[in-house]
Amino acid sequence: MFVAAGAHHSMLVAEDEAVFTWGNGASGQLGHGDKLPRLTPTLVSRGAFGGEGRRRDAGQVLIGACGAFHSFGITRAGQLYSWGAGADSQLGHGDRECCVVPTLVDPRHFARASDKRGACVCSVAAGYMHSVCVTLDGRMYIGGAGNADEAGMTEPTGLGLGDVETRRVPASLSPAVFSCGGGNRIGRCRRLPPASALAFALATHARLGADSAAFLLVVQVGLLRLIVWRVRARSAFPVPCPSLPSILDD
Repeated sequence: MFVAAGAHHSMLVAEDEAVFTWGNGASGQLGHGDKLPRLTPTLVSRGAFGGEGRRRDAGQVLIGACGAFHSFGITRAGQLYSWGAGADSQLGHGDRECCVVPTLVDPRHFARASDKRGACVCSVAAGYMHSVCVTLDGRMYIGGAGNADEAGMTEPTGLGLGDVETRRVPASLSPAVFSCGGGNRIGRCRRLPPASALAFALATHARLGADSAAFLLVVQVGLLRLIVWRVRARSAFPVPCPSLPSILDD
């Protein structure tokens, strides 16, 4: 489950990866095909996220984001959809039009020269006049207004691209600006070997062990060997299994 809140609207991504929105819809930020408000959470059509396709992951949204008057959703396939106010090009579609339904941001905007298909998007954030996303291969893209007219003065927004120009499509921000000489990547995702993975959770939900005899396995993280924990139903704390030593050794 995932929640997000904008200036006057809210979003929830449910367990079954369906999207619900509610609140003010004057800019189309609710994604229901109109600009009407919704006073209660209302399902956004799965078909709007490619749910009518043949892919198993079609229409399945994992996370989203709410800006002031626009919204985003990222599908399980790593595709980015945006909708709502677009006057500042914050939707990433190359224009200044608003969208009243979720609309795919062209994956080619996230492509390197060696791969024309585009990288999968794994994270997104939305501001007032701009938007930011990160791809699975560790690159950051930013789009929207580069400046805001505040009391007759041009003030930069949050693009960080070294100027105050508007970007109508997502523009790549060099990882070098975040580097202290080490060549950092942004949001680089790497698969952890099983022996280096540590799992823990609050036992307040069925998927996390509530009302079940859930156990966590022994794993080794660096020089630290962790014992097996038993998750007690409706407890926010792991409880050592009585049949196993509850100590940490090196």
